[in-house]
Amino acid sequence: MGQLMRLKGIGPQYAEVLVRAGVRSIAHLAAQDAEQLATKVRDLERSRKTRIQGNEITANVTRNWVQAARDGTLDAN
Repeated sequence: MGQLMRLKGIGPQYAEVLVRAGVRSIAHLAAQDAEQLATKVRDLERSRKTRIQGNEITANVTRNWVQAARDGTLDAN
């Protein structure tokens, strides 16, 4: 999770969602199809009794994550 949280736009909750969806590294995230990842994450969140992330994770959000991973866009914090 720590590696994923280095990317712009990915905090602890988003990183946890990604790890639970099977994404374990920046390189793995960069190789993802954003639409398929969004579907996988939504399905994961809907299957849980308590959601990890309160907001709906859309394909637009996952596209930003995948692009940040491909570009190596790290969070400034």
